[in-house]
Amino acid sequence: ISPMKRFPFLCLWVLLCLSPFLGAEVATLRLNGPVDALAQEYLVGTLHRLQTDPQIRLIVIQLDTPGGYDTSMRAIIQEMLAAKAPVAVLISPRGARAASAGFFLMLAADITAMAPGTNAGAASPVSALGGEIEKTMKAKVTNDAAAYIRSLAKGHNRDAEWAARTVIESLSYTAEECRDRGLIDMIAADVPSLLAQLEGRTVTRPDGSQSALRLEGERIVPYPMSPRQRFLRIITNPGLAYFLLIFGLIGLYIEFTHPGTIIPGVLGGICLLLAFLAFQILP
Repeated sequence: ISPMKRFPFLCLWVLLCLSPFLGAEVATLRLNGPVDALAQEYLVGTLHRLQTDPQIRLIVIQLDTPGGYDTSMRAIIQEMLAAKAPVAVLISPRGARAASAGFFLMLAADITAMAPGTNAGAASPVSALGGEIEKTMKAKVTNDAAAYIRSLAKGHNRDAEWAARTVIESLSYTAEECRDRGLIDMIAADVPSLLAQLEGRTVTRPDGSQSALRLEGERIVPYPMSPRQRFLRIITNPGLAYFLLIFGLIGLYIEFTHPGTIIPGVLGGICLLLAFLAFQILP
């Protein structure tokens, strides 16, 4: 092989040899909105992909959610607990919340932090339709959720009883109250502030293993939703989803009453398809 043809292979070999010394990464993910099938796809898929990257030193999930599905929440938590790198959850920005299922996600993290002006809790189970749950069933799901949140809290040396009260009594706490009651590790306004406080800290994982964090100078690499996921997040806004449904029905009505206009029928059909897709994802 000529020297010119060998050059690309030589460059690749040098990069592979130097890869352990090129600097590690702090991966950041962001979830704004409900914990639903779309959030599950994004978080579980990204966390699973990051497991194969040896350069990842810390995974930070920035969270702002009103809650969501129990099944999606548990799938995300299982992936968080299985992650090879320590996982931190930061409730941010100011004014954000980690309510209901979001509070469970927060307690499942190895490191928990909240920005000033945020709140977390109100984790009592409710029905998917928002109605009353039959007494016996309500007792079953509440006790199950309380036991689960105690397990998560104890696994990370956090106050299990204060955590369980968010399920049993629907309590919600400010960032300062969460810190004082042993539910979070620190208050941090943003990711750089969080990393500065974590420098040199030793993190104990649920399996008992320990990891010393050396984060100074590490690259902060965002892993956002894919364009498809961002598009689905937009159309799953309840107001927009119902608008698409109504607009689609109007388009089909115009097409049926005025055959041959074509455009209203095509637009109406597209809107109906998007509406039905959104209704499948909506919690």
